Amino acid sequence: EIKSEYGVPAYIVSILQGPDHWMIADGRGKMWRLDTETKEYVEIMHFHAGRINDLALPMEVNVAVSLGSDGVIKLWDYVKNVEVYTRRFEGEGLCMDWMPASDKNQG
Repeated sequence: EIKSEYGVPAYIVSILQGPDHWMIADGRGKMWRLDTETKEYVEIMHFHAGRINDLALPMEVNVAVSLGSDGVIKLWDYVKNVEVYTRRFEGEGLCMDWMPASDKNQG
């Protein structure tokens, strides 16, 4: 069970499986890295002050796109631990997805 430093369990909204780890999106605004061999986990970064409704973790690049309950969408470089882009929308977004690059969507 993944818990914060205050003992609050993670509210998992998304998981991306890597070769030796999982990246786990926490609906409470955090992203975790879980080592699949040792089962040890570490908080990678904190995204939003409130709840995250969805998180997209593309395999091609080291970024995450988070969708907050406040209508804010953010693009994060989680290796450099920086926010790259932010945009606020009217109303609450419920879900999103990352469209992987292909020959058909290059323009």
